[in-house]
Amino acid sequence: MRTLRFVELAEDGRTLLLAPDVPQAIDNGERFALSIDERLRAASRGDVSRLGQIEIDVGADLPPREIQSRIRAGESAEQIAAAAGMRLDRVERYAYPVLQERTRMVEQAQKAHVRLRDSQPALPLAEFAAERLAVMGAGESRWDACRSGANWEV
Repeated sequence: MRTLRFVELAEDGRTLLLAPDVPQAIDNGERFALSIDERLRAASRGDVSRLGQIEIDVGADLPPREIQSRIRAGESAEQIAAAAGMRLDRVERYAYPVLQERTRMVEQAQKAHVRLRDSQPALPLAEFAAERLAVMGAGESRWDACRSGANWEV
């Protein structure tokens, strides 16, 4: 680990500029910037108990229930992360089970039987939709499910 020394406060007043702690003769001009945030302030005061609390606060972001509710309603993990200013991996951690749930709903819907008239045999929805889309000249279909209220939409 290299030791650094304080050089000056940056013009923005929120960043410390640091340099390697080496003799002036071999200083190559390399500089480092360290943002002054609550964790640094707590550490400089020796407030160890506050440091742990700050880490918890920083990681709070959106609650898992909110993330899962938004994924269930059809938002992507990327959209939620961008809107909430969260890291994508934190959102994905809670999104996976709901994405599996959405996939299961699609599979159940595709297996549901559709009957237009009593005289026609009932077809699975996936087969029925594929036939109708082919007649219309549509290309590949993509299935998804979401739920914002009590009912699922496929």
